Amino acid sequence: MPAPAFRDVAPMRPPAIALLSFAAIGRGPAAKRPCRAAVSTLAPARDRYLRPWGGRSCIRRNGTCNQGVFFVRRMKAMVAWSGRAVARWGVMVDAARVPLLPGSFQRSGPSRVARFGAIAGAALMIATSSWAAAPDGLTSKDLSNLKWREVGTAATSGRITRFAVHPGDNRIIYVATASGGLWKTVNGGTNWTPIFEHQSTVSMGDVTLDPSDPETVWVGTGEQNSVRSSQYGDGVYRSKDGGKTWQHMGLEGSRHIGRILVHPKNAAIVYAAALGSLWGPNEERGLYRSKDAGKSWQRLLRPSASTGVVEVAMHPENPDILFAATFQRERRQWSMIGGGDEGGLWRSSDGGDSWTRVGNGFPTTAVGRVGVTFCPGDPKTMYASAVGPDGGTFRSTDGGMSWERRNAKTQSHWFYGELFCDPMKPDRVYVPVTPLLRSEDGGKTFANILEDRVHGDNHTLWIDPKDSDHLMVGNDGGVYMSRDGGKRWDWQSNLPLMQLYTVSADMQEPFYHVYGGTQDNGSWSGPIGTRFDDGIANEDWTFLSSGDGFYAAADPTDPNIVYSQSQYGVLFRSDRKSRAQKPIQPWQPQQGEFAPYRWNWSSPLVISPHDPKTLYFGANVVFRSRDRGDNWERISPDLTRQLSRERLPLQGKVQPSTAIDLHASTALYGNMHALAESTLRPGLIAAGTDDGLIQISRDDGRTWKKTARFPGVPDQMKVAMVAWSPTREGTVFAVLDGHQDNDFRPHAVRSDDFGVTWKNITADLPAFGPTKSIASHPRNGELLFVGTDFGVYVSRDGGGHWIALRSGLPTNSVQGILVHPRENDLVIGTHGRGFWVLDQLNLVEALTPDVVGAHSYLAAPRRATQIREARRGRNNFGHSYFTTRNPPRGAIIDYWIGDKAVGQPVTVAIVDGSGKLVRQVAASKAERGAQRVVWDLRLAAPPSNSDSEWRKPQGRFVVPGAYQVRLTVGDDTHMRPLAVRLDPAVSVSDADLGQLDGLLSRQEQLLRATHAAGKTVSASMEQTGAALKALVAARADPALVAQARAAADEATRLNVVLNGEEAGLAQQETFLPLAELTQRLYASTQEDTAAPDSAQVKLTDVADDGVKSLYRSLGRLVGERLPALKAASEKAGVAWPAADLPGLPTP
Repeated sequence: MPAPAFRDVAPMRPPAIALLSFAAIGRGPAAKRPCRAAVSTLAPARDRYLRPWGGRSCIRRNGTCNQGVFFVRRMKAMVAWSGRAVARWGVMVDAARVPLLPGSFQRSGPSRVARFGAIAGAALMIATSSWAAAPDGLTSKDLSNLKWREVGTAATSGRITRFAVHPGDNRIIYVATASGGLWKTVNGGTNWTPIFEHQSTVSMGDVTLDPSDPETVWVGTGEQNSVRSSQYGDGVYRSKDGGKTWQHMGLEGSRHIGRILVHPKNAAIVYAAALGSLWGPNEERGLYRSKDAGKSWQRLLRPSASTGVVEVAMHPENPDILFAATFQRERRQWSMIGGGDEGGLWRSSDGGDSWTRVGNGFPTTAVGRVGVTFCPGDPKTMYASAVGPDGGTFRSTDGGMSWERRNAKTQSHWFYGELFCDPMKPDRVYVPVTPLLRSEDGGKTFANILEDRVHGDNHTLWIDPKDSDHLMVGNDGGVYMSRDGGKRWDWQSNLPLMQLYTVSADMQEPFYHVYGGTQDNGSWSGPIGTRFDDGIANEDWTFLSSGDGFYAAADPTDPNIVYSQSQYGVLFRSDRKSRAQKPIQPWQPQQGEFAPYRWNWSSPLVISPHDPKTLYFGANVVFRSRDRGDNWERISPDLTRQLSRERLPLQGKVQPSTAIDLHASTALYGNMHALAESTLRPGLIAAGTDDGLIQISRDDGRTWKKTARFPGVPDQMKVAMVAWSPTREGTVFAVLDGHQDNDFRPHAVRSDDFGVTWKNITADLPAFGPTKSIASHPRNGELLFVGTDFGVYVSRDGGGHWIALRSGLPTNSVQGILVHPRENDLVIGTHGRGFWVLDQLNLVEALTPDVVGAHSYLAAPRRATQIREARRGRNNFGHSYFTTRNPPRGAIIDYWIGDKAVGQPVTVAIVDGSGKLVRQVAASKAERGAQRVVWDLRLAAPPSNSDSEWRKPQGRFVVPGAYQVRLTVGDDTHMRPLAVRLDPAVSVSDADLGQLDGLLSRQEQLLRATHAAGKTVSASMEQTGAALKALVAARADPALVAQARAAADEATRLNVVLNGEEAGLAQQETFLPLAELTQRLYASTQEDTAAPDSAQVKLTDVADDGVKSLYRSLGRLVGERLPALKAASEKAGVAWPAADLPGLPTP
């Protein structure tokens, strides 16, 4: 019997109206709800915030009722009230209890409601971040000049979810990524540009181009794969200019978009397949259709709040025929289910108005992920896949009316799901899974076409519609292109999409190295900077170990000893020099002496700050090694709740063991996710578990104090990270991550008494954005940094208030964060854009309320290092060669401008120990906020006439030693000491440095002298030449003409002495003219860091004699001969060709 028709055309709810929930802190049986007393306490406070807006429907401006302004202001009041409720009582406000929209908006139809719902979402996000200011008035805008720097790398890339290729120019490619935004190339991959990186989310589920206008780009956010690291989105966006600008088009609550289709003949009709939240039930899921290009949406198909639509396919010739795949799924911290009775394939023949479940050979029983595709060359031929006992690969040859199971084994599970039919060969079908499978016989048999040199875990494929041998595959390793049907592949080595889980740093000089583990691309380390002039390249990075990478770190006393890890606690110790690698994970109990250990996907590793040989490692117990992992001892009991995942619910009930993809790719629940040892006291340990416990040991593991509940935090929420205060022994901070509980709020707590009591410090962190990482400043324990799924925030009062610290930082999930103890840099590891660093936190560290309120302030700069740049020799490697910027070369000078100083003149100067000016670095007018300038540790550059940048001389390095920075703002002057040192790789005595600087000083004077002489010689040649020409034309006295010719010849001779004679191209040099000699001497001497050699000294003497001789001759020419010639010419009635004679140069 055919399945019943399904029809649901309810208009979309305003997407942001229900973002806040008063009734519950969390979800599920463990959620705590406020008691009646708490509610009665909240009501008066709520009324104080909202009373000004009660009973009103607009704000009148110039006699006009402006409902939009009213709405936004009411929303701001609502957010303020919500923030207070969260901070003080740990509860969230139910926006539904305080209607935000005036009645006229409620009655105005879905498009207007949706538009103002979108404003509500934006208001919520903005009001809790950008609008918020600290009590002293400091805002994120004040810190915008402190910009993040990308470290990289593209040595490994990241997961790709979808391609869109311009139909008329396949050099124009859009690449949607799982967690790194949207990228575009206009030259077939020679270089890529991020075009969707600062929006409110960067997880991409789909990208598609409008068939009638390829400049119109649609993206659906939130990746469609159901992996544990999946990031989520906030609906649909559209660009009408090829990705330059974007407009949000609604469906905020959909979380994950599987597909967007645009009607080929009517661009106003758009379909969006919304999966809904991966982590629990929600309303906004199903198949949606817009008939007004995204202004409003209608839901067409949705079996339940637990089942969404992952795929929709449109008939290539009849756009009214649609196939949609429903997917019943849920992933929680403890497990996953990847299918159910509500999953399946649906068909519509009326553009989506009604639907019939597909059977007749295709399973109507419980299935998991379903994929479906048409064959463009033969639309009657279709392929579909389904996961489950009745699943496999299916084919239809009658346009989807009946189906044949061609292969029972080839199924695309939760991490995959797509099929691709060759546009020219309907019997050829591709199934991207861990291998890239291809069938040449209509799906009966499959073979892997990626034998080597290509990453596994394939998610999407593009086949050139005009050339089936031209393929592009997207997988966990990035983008690969083939021109020979998949025999050979070219990897795009310039897409920096590294998906990091952790970050650490060593103490190497002068550039420390960062370490981290990545999603399915192993663990890596690389420098924060290099001596090369092109920055940090892929080749500067070191691969540590394979698999999914997690905690990676180097011994702080010996960077050649490196630890790295893959999934489930597989731990290695490596020798960087020999590349020897030893597995050191503790063995599972083999004799029943203890229950089997449970390891997290990312098992925490700590190198003791008190003894680098001591390691701590977390499973469900804590291990300690005193010998760098050769031997381990268990120092704790099971520190988890010891809950069985078999008895925990998925989709509201305990699932049978036969449920589809039950427990797929999930760790055994009840394990450690966070671990830290205090820097103040050995053996003071904090451990955080995936089931919401924090355990504290004050005696190196002999005893433990458990905390199971935290104020304002739902029970059983994963502890994302713990961090001890480096300045107060009993203070510990923690962030908890609830997104896998369908809770997308931030949660941060602290204890000041070794975990006995806890305080919620979430405060004014944005209400949407789970917390992933936390760090405390090494010198100021109340200066905190938190990483969320959308960026970095700083608190200067121990968590009382938070400010966004995101200038120049793409939106991304910050899963690792630290402050480098020596350089005072803030370093983060992002899950989609690799490593980033905010160089030098000295000003941030100093921004107390007194400083913020002050007229101006100069932060103490850190020690500066002179780096002589080297050439890598890659300048001719083409535009695909990927690099990121080095740290600023020189001294970073940060200062603060307060309101009282705005508009006043500002100068930044360097003076020596005696107060003598060394260099003026900057001059400007004061603008409020943090300001940054960089002194390159050099004196002012000598003048040059060269048009070539690489030939222009730099100022010479100052002698290393003690200097001072002088900041003058109006009448106020600030001074700070600055230490300048040599590159630590350079060994040279002070005496040799003195000789070098003395010689460079002489050479610089010679450069200035030849530059000044060149101007005089040039003017002399020009004037004598013109005078000679004028005298000849006037038939002047031959003796006068001879006098002019002699002067012109002398000017020419001096020019030859200075600049040489014209020579043919590419001629061997034999003799260097004076200007070239002085330039070469200065350049060659400056590049060295040793005492000058004898040739440099001798040739400097030669140049000095030459300059003196030149100046004597030039003095006679411009001081005697030219004045006499000018006077004689004018007496003869011939005007001199210039108003003034060239003067004797002053170098």
